This record gives sequence, structure tokens and C-alpha cells, in this order.
Amino acid sequence: RCQRPASSSSSSSFSPSNATVEHVRELLAVWGASEASYSIGRTKIFMRAELAELLERERVKAIAASSSILMRAGKAACARRELGKKRRSALLLQACARMSIASHVRALRMSSSSLQAAVRASTAREQLDKTKDAVASLTRFLLCSSPSVRERKQRIEDEQREEEALRVKQISASDQVDEKEVREKVDREEEGKIGKKGEREENGGKEKKVEREENGGKEKKVEREENGG
Repeated sequence: RCQRPASSSSSSSFSPSNATVEHVRELLAVWGASEASYSIGRTKIFMRAELAELLERERVKAIAASSSILMRAGKAACARRELGKKRRSALLLQACARMSIASHVRALRMSSSSLQAAVRASTAREQLDKTKDAVASLTRFLLCSSPSVRERKQRIEDEQREEEALRVKQISASDQVDEKEVREKVDREEEGKIGKKGEREENGGKEKKVEREENGGKEKKVEREENGG
């Protein structure tokens, strides 16, 4: 409401410049203040109550607008800070997800490559076995088709047959010898059993005869004693 001069030697000799007065009048004219509602002194501006209330209302509006601007700027700064945090978190999550996906992809590629290698190795082994069998069959055919090889094979087969026949003869001869020995042993056992049986019968007959003689002598003796009595 008052404006101090930029530099003054003494308050009694101070007087506002024309530029300052014109500037104040322009500012008051912006709010529709007439020259009758205020008066400009050397160090102060005197205003009526209506103009003072108007300026106070405008000051409150300016403060409210400034506070809203400050609040908006503060909220924007907080939002930008939160957005930056969320963006960094999102980038970190994306990086982790990409790393996980890349590791899974590498694992799948390695497993698929190992599976392909195993299948190829199995196929190659089967093909190699088939080739070996074909080569062996061809070799046997070529060897068997040769006359010298056929003769040698026939000679080997004849020798094997002769050895088998000789072995059979030896086995049959040993079986015959064993049968003879078994028969002789059985005959000896039967003869021994018959001899023992005859001895037992002879001994039993003798014992019975002795018993009968003893019993007859005792009976005769008893009869003589009874007759004598």
C-alpha cells in the first residue's frame, strides 16, 4: 500500500516521480478504481474502504490461485516421482521376465537339440547295425559260394558228425558196462537174501524140534511121577 523510494536523502525532501505515480494509477485502473477513490501521497496511498476491500479480495484470489498452482506443481512433482518409480519397477520386472523367458528358451533349445542328437544317434546306430548285418550276410554268401570254402565246410561238418558218432558209441558202451555191473550186483543181493532166508528157516526148525523134545520129555516125566504116586 505504500512504496518506498529506491534512494532518499531525507523523508522531508522525498517526492514520488511521475513514472511511479503513473504506474500506480495504471495498476489501480486495472481493477476499475477511479481517481476519487484514492489519493497518492509522498510515501503512502490513501484509499477508500470500497477500494481497500476490492484489493483485499483480489489479493485473496491471487493467493488462492498461487496456492492452487503450487499444490498442482507439488502434486505433479509427486506424480512424476511415483511415475518414475513405477516405470523403473516395470522396467525391472520386464527385464526379469525377459531373462526368465530367455533362460526357458535356452533350456528348450538345449533339450530339443539334445533330443534331436539322441534321435539322430539312434537312427545312425540302427543304420550301422543294418549295414553290418548286410555286410556279414554278403561276406557269408561270398564265402559259401567259393568251392574251397564249401569243401572245407563239408569236411568240418563230416568231422563233427564223426566225433558225435564216436561220442555216442562211447556213451552206449559205458551204459552197457554199467548195466552189466548193476545186474551182477542185483543178482548178488538176491542170492544173499535167499541164503539168509534159508539159514533163518533152518535155525527156526531146529529150535522148534528142540522145544518139542523138551516138552515131550517133561510130559513123560510128569506122567511117570503121577503113576508112581
